Formats: sequence, C-alpha cells, structure tokens
Amino acid sequence: MNNNETFIDKIFFIIFRLIAIIFFGFFRLLFKGLRVAQGNNIALITFIALGILIVFSVLVDAFVEVLFLSCMVIIIFGIWQHIKEIPYKKTVKYYNYIFTKSGLVSKEGYSPYYLDTEELNEYTTILTFYNEIPLSEWQKKEEALKHHLSKKIIDIVLDEQDTRYMYLLVEKKPSQLI
Repeated sequence: MNNNETFIDKIFFIIFRLIAIIFFGFFRLLFKGLRVAQGNNIALITFIALGILIVFSVLVDAFVEVLFLSCMVIIIFGIWQHIKEIPYKKTVKYYNYIFTKSGLVSKEGYSPYYLDTEELNEYTTILTFYNEIPLSEWQKKEEALKHHLSKKIIDIVLDEQDTRYMYLLVEKKPSQLI
C-alpha cells in the first residue's frame, strides 16, 4: 500500500508539474507579447483595440470569447518577438564564447555582453559591448581576440561618458565588401 501511494504521488507530481510549466509558459509568452507594444505602434494599437473590445464585450455577454481572443493575439505577438530574438541570442552566445576562449573574463567570471553592431563605413564595423573589464585588459588580449574573431581589430575604444561600454572597431574582410 505504501508503494502504491508513492507511485500515485509521483504521478500527481508529474501532472501538476506539467500544468505549472504550461501555465507559466503561457504567462511568459503573454508578458513577452505585451512588451512588444513598447516599440511597436501596430501592436500598441491592436492591444488598445482589444482592450476596448473587452470592455464592450461585457455588454454583449461575449466577455470570455473576447478575452480568449485577446490572449491569443498577445501570445502570437509574444511568439513573434521570441522568433525575432533568436539571431540576436545566437550572436550573444558567439561573442561570449569568443571572449571566454580569449581569456577576456572579469574576476567574477563574466565576459563582455554583446549589444550592437553598427556599420561605421564601407570598411569598418563597430561592435558595442557592455562590460566591467578595464581597457588595459582588453588591450592585453587584443592578439587573442584577433585570432579568435578572425578579423583585424582597428581599435578598442572606451566610451567617454559611460566606461561600462566598450567599442571594438573591426575591419571588414574583402569578401564582405563585394
């Protein structure tokens, strides 16, 4: 009887754990969808229209259906945002790997965090990183960075206003210019 109870406990634990994963995944996508509205006018207008629709749906006794529709639209925006972030996350992982291999890691074990790539001109690209590593450490590891990036580093520049931002000026390869 004791083994039977533990087996049933395990089954209920697994079932409720799956329910919790689905429930929190739903809310994670819901909040990610809502975050899309911060920089996207179409999403903001859609969410305002859905909010107005929810208010009027109470009058027509269709509240549950409209609420469900609203949640589905917001979740679709969340999935869309998640898909859009995939290339950026891959780039962050790539540079994290490069900095770890180059030995450019802080005392706490953090590597510089990739923020952005900007084309300065047709020959130069600026890579922006957030970090807590001094400029002198970057300069010491410049040769290792060149090796692991397989790119020529023109300069390493520290932001004058905020020293947590580092700019890596990298020369484009001739094959990228064609």
